[in-house]
Amino acid sequence: MSDGPYRSLDMRKAWRDVAERAHKDAFTLEERADAMCAALHDDLKRDVGKGALKAVGAVLLDQEQGNLLSDQASAELEAIRGDSRSTGFLDSIIEHTQVALHEGKTGEEALQDGLNRAAIDQARANNRAVEEHYYRDTPTAKGAEKAISVRQNLDATLQTERVRGFSAEAIQLMRGEAVSTKLQKDSDIDAGPVIA
Repeated sequence: MSDGPYRSLDMRKAWRDVAERAHKDAFTLEERADAMCAALHDDLKRDVGKGALKAVGAVLLDQEQGNLLSDQASAELEAIRGDSRSTGFLDSIIEHTQVALHEGKTGEEALQDGLNRAAIDQARANNRAVEEHYYRDTPTAKGAEKAISVRQNLDATLQTERVRGFSAEAIQLMRGEAVSTKLQKDSDIDAGPVIA
């Protein structure tokens, strides 16, 4: 088990990286949060797509906050869902944003709330899949202990400010701003933390 059950996870590489960082105690909470945000960006790119993401942004970011009624914005979001390839992540973003609109939020605030809730849902689903894999892959008492440890690390990562604020990065992407969406790995054994 020295390599860890994360290597045999039937998930995208980005989520296997998250599992590896949760498995190994050498990684900091910040490094785990970086991996989780990179995995969420990968999911946005693959499951939502640039076109649908820009369309959702156009409904809420390019409008004056007072000019677009929540019912109109909600209907436009529903139209995007109808015109796009249906995925759980896109559906979650649209539904959570519609809830935020119905709660009285508008514009970027509603989009930020919807994106954050959808990202947390996406991360929780992947975290559960990792934990279940650990229980199946190592059905021993020691394996169960490691599964619990990994789950605790994933839960702690999910509570970080970076992951909880994932929507800010997604909104930057919607606006066409440059955002680092890839996981940066150390290149050699002597590489240490980068001090800015």
